[in-house]
Amino acid sequence: MNNLMCPAGPPKDVKLNFKTSSMNGKFFKYRRCEVLVYLIICVQVFIASSCKTQKVNTNIYENKNRESLDYNNLTNWAAHPLVKDLSDSLSDVYKSDVNEDLVDIFFLHPTTFTDKKDEHISNADINDEKINRQTDNSSILYQSSVFNQVGRIYAPRYRQAHIHRYYMKGEDQMYAFQFAYEDVREAFKYYMKYYNNGRPIIIAGHSQGTTHAIRLLKELIDNHIDQGRVVNFFLIGMPVKKNEFKVISPCAEKEDLHCYYSWRTYRRGYKGKFVNRNDSSIQVNNPVETRGFDEWSSKVNKGKSILWNYNIGYDGILKSKVQGNMLWISRPTFPGGILGLFMKNYHAGDINLFYGEMRSMVRKNMLIYYELNSH
Repeated sequence: MNNLMCPAGPPKDVKLNFKTSSMNGKFFKYRRCEVLVYLIICVQVFIASSCKTQKVNTNIYENKNRESLDYNNLTNWAAHPLVKDLSDSLSDVYKSDVNEDLVDIFFLHPTTFTDKKDEHISNADINDEKINRQTDNSSILYQSSVFNQVGRIYAPRYRQAHIHRYYMKGEDQMYAFQFAYEDVREAFKYYMKYYNNGRPIIIAGHSQGTTHAIRLLKELIDNHIDQGRVVNFFLIGMPVKKNEFKVISPCAEKEDLHCYYSWRTYRRGYKGKFVNRNDSSIQVNNPVETRGFDEWSSKVNKGKSILWNYNIGYDGILKSKVQGNMLWISRPTFPGGILGLFMKNYHAGDINLFYGEMRSMVRKNMLIYYELNSH
């Protein structure tokens, strides 16, 4: 089953766009993963959201390996410029792209700790190979690679909270997200101290990654560091208030700098517990047309959507519109898309549905940034 929202993982041969000259022109052979690996994640998220809160054992993982992670150890990074990894992948759609080393991207991946049998465990084990493969084959390949045309990608592994914690309340929920956030904060501080060297930065996250990114911005960036070096923030997949930060503001146009973009994607007409078509307090950008708050985008998406097959891109498959605190889209139409006929929540595809739009936007914004800072 080829589901439009749930990529299968890398094809047998994935082209890599390595950032160091010693790696240019090489290819990385990667084991083919099951077509349903990311679909399973999506289904588990749905199941978790439908479950009643259950009594949990909070002591299975918390009482061991509580020490801070060592981010000098490259195995604690899902993506890093010194390692060839799936963030370096280059789809056949963009095989002519040349990497321009213009910026560092600090990327926080979404939840991949989703197995229902583990919902009694608050946080993932950083050394769990199955979870790490799920992270790499889905988010690192299909999401973080959208930035690899413009710079170096740093994506830390962190002891993520189990997806079930989003549907709980109380101390166990707070502890799980606090524990995960401490890893994210440590990774960012390590990156700033040892790797940044005054380079411009893009900070991006999706879903749980955005949950932690919002807090990171509030504690370490908003009104604290030289925000002029942070080109853009991408806080995708979670609701972000327009007045969330003291200084950092929402982006109004595609070419705006030093601000944040955010959206959550649903089918037109979607109704749910956590959405409101009349709520204007949440920032929602339209990657196809940043404005267009009153009407459907006048044009279908021209940028390629990278769906279940990383080496195939589709354009003209959807229209989009900002509606309240959501980004509404028409049902994506492409060969095999009938399988998504009844899908209405496109959370898993917040980035790869707009892969081409994001790739173009990021490069254009970086060129504007350098033009403004060249004088």
